[in-house]
Amino acid sequence: MQQQRGTEHILRVWSAGCASGEEAYSLAILFEEMGLAGSVRILATDISRTALTRARRAAYSPWALRGEGARLIGPYLRRSGDRFELAERFLRRVEFACLNLAQDA
Repeated sequence: MQQQRGTEHILRVWSAGCASGEEAYSLAILFEEMGLAGSVRILATDISRTALTRARRAAYSPWALRGEGARLIGPYLRRSGDRFELAERFLRRVEFACLNLAQDA
């Protein structure tokens, strides 16, 4: 991407209906692993302000981290009581906003 667009190009990614943020944070992790963390802006939207509040915290229960993906994300988490919190650098890479996709705004 950088060879085609130049090092100043910013890739903008939108995670619509982001719920509790797992998808948006997974994208932030993926872009870091690709060496593109500084070249990407991630916007995550949802209609639920409650879900957005949870997403901004990026704290997950062990149940939320079940399955194959849990092993892959493990290095980016730290245990805090009975929850797992995502590393702060990923929280800074995702902007959350309230948006109703059914409305024309």
